Amino acid sequence: MSPYLLVGLAYLLGATPTSYWVGRAFYGVDLRREGSGNLGATNTFRVLGWKAAVPVLLFDVAKGW
Repeated sequence: MSPYLLVGLAYLLGATPTSYWVGRAFYGVDLRREGSGNLGATNTFRVLGWKAAVPVLLFDVAKGW
């Protein structure tokens, strides 16, 4: 695989706002306008509950691994 393609894919993966996509796709909620407005696992937990927050947290941790 080309190093340029690998860098591009890594950038796209790291820039993915997981909580935004989970909130919008499964709950119809824009987390930027709910709770604290932060697109993190904590705000996801507070607004949508643990069933939405756990996958967001795991994906965000995996992005930094």
